[in-house]
Amino acid sequence: MNQWAGRKVLVTGVTGFLGANVMAKLVRLDSGIYGVARTPQPQLSVPVFVGDLTSFEFVRHVFQEVKPDVVIHLAGQTNTSTDLELVIPTFQRNLVTTVNVLVAATEAGCSRVILTGSLEEPEVGGGDALPASPYALSKWGTVLYGRWFYAVHGSPIVIVRPFMAYGPRQRPNKLVPYLALSLLQGKEPIIKSADRRVDCVFVDDVVEGILAAAVASGVEGRTIDLGTGVATSVREVAARLAAITGATVEPRFEEGSAPPSNSDRVADIAQAERWLQWRPKTSLQEGLAHTAQWYKAELAQAASL
Repeated sequence: MNQWAGRKVLVTGVTGFLGANVMAKLVRLDSGIYGVARTPQPQLSVPVFVGDLTSFEFVRHVFQEVKPDVVIHLAGQTNTSTDLELVIPTFQRNLVTTVNVLVAATEAGCSRVILTGSLEEPEVGGGDALPASPYALSKWGTVLYGRWFYAVHGSPIVIVRPFMAYGPRQRPNKLVPYLALSLLQGKEPIIKSADRRVDCVFVDDVVEGILAAAVASGVEGRTIDLGTGVATSVREVAARLAAITGATVEPRFEEGSAPPSNSDRVADIAQAERWLQWRPKTSLQEGLAHTAQWYKAELAQAASL
């Protein structure tokens, strides 16, 4: 039985990595999907409200127009740099937008609001743990605001925490697309912190987890990890992609240290199994192969124009 047919779903950040993949899945499920984006998107096949989510007037207008059953809030800034210039835009795009969405969704009586945490955020109750970047700090604040709205106002929020998601439609400056595109074009990718270990999870699996969290019962107020529970070194990810693409160049590994973060930790997938009946289905090898093939097709299309 299709639980999504005809259901009104509002997805913010519909042109971003997760948003675009969630939208594509919901279109296939025949849901009544509406998107929110900062700039016009004429190529999209779903209604999109164009505006700034830092404006509460705009957010309230969208909710009044759509009257969504489910809200999947994926808009935000994902740069994890510690640069001072990122502090204000990260605060505005991640935390202010989340608070606006929470207020409007609570006013509208939505049946479920999905927020996204981050593997970069400290664990709640972690003592003197300090977020490593403005991004991590904003996601930590997102979790705390979400839990407060649930505890005080009964807002039906669920927080999903994707680990290192990768796959089609991701920005080229992220690890996997950067490696794949470099290798496919015969360019030598330069990698620092090659021995850093990350929990890589394919985007299709993350999307399934997000949608499961949107319809599951008894999960309100929880934070649920979406990952594989397995850490893989950046060095191994690069080596696998080099083999998959048949690259004529090899990645160059340089000495360097990554900024402090929690990225070495892995997802507790027992949470998602228990609460969502969800497990990742895609192996790292399968996911990397599918991703490399997608970027290869994108390069071919660009070359034909």
